[in-house]
Amino acid sequence: MVTSKTSIGEIANFIQKHPGSIVSRNLEIKIKSLIYLIKSSTETHGVKEASEFLFDKIFELRLEILSNTNLIERSFQEFSDLLEKRIQKQFEHKSLNRDLEQSFVNTINIYRQINLSIFENIKPQDFIVVSQDIDYSSIKFSALQSLLREFSFSKEIPYLLSFLTSSFKLDYAFIASELIFDKDLQIKKSEIKILCQLLKYTIEEYAISANFLKLWEPEEEDESQWMRNIKIRIAIQEAKESKDFFPISAFKELINP
Repeated sequence: MVTSKTSIGEIANFIQKHPGSIVSRNLEIKIKSLIYLIKSSTETHGVKEASEFLFDKIFELRLEILSNTNLIERSFQEFSDLLEKRIQKQFEHKSLNRDLEQSFVNTINIYRQINLSIFENIKPQDFIVVSQDIDYSSIKFSALQSLLREFSFSKEIPYLLSFLTSSFKLDYAFIASELIFDKDLQIKKSEIKILCQLLKYTIEEYAISANFLKLWEPEEEDESQWMRNIKIRIAIQEAKESKDFFPISAFKELINP
């Protein structure tokens, strides 16, 4: 499983803010390069296009970071502290980006629930051991994507692809949000609204994919608005997957012959 308890976006943010003592200089440079690309592409092309522009770069960085288990464990604690600070800040004073902070907190909280469930439930043999001796720049997500699409007979493949692509978009969104919070990225209010929508829609896609891959189940007692939306979308998708699904188009034909 090519994932971690903490989002790669948050790990990248953590390394960016703590240079010189955690990872190799080479990895630091790659992280700074990705963050610069996210900043420049968002300013030039807008949130929607930028979020789909860097899958290969994010995938390469993810593989390299996943080879450093000590970093992942350390940044997971830092990530937990960051989330608490964001929640506290939201209720302490009026923020310039209150809607974005709320979307950020909601998204990252659901992301953490899903990934903790993955790590608690999957077996050790399901993990991919990421070696530090690999040239990660030679591994492209676009090539993996094409390969997976060859297995179109498997019902799980579309959900696996959705799980991976939505996780890359979330990494982008987490980094872009942090740049905005730190005033290192300035974009129009309309673009911030698109970023909020991206966080909400993409965490829903991530959750639905994780659910259909049998990696996670939503908690019954969680009736927050965002989780209710996820549960509704899962129920709709389950109906579509069911043999007994009765399409709306057929229903319309019955009532309007």
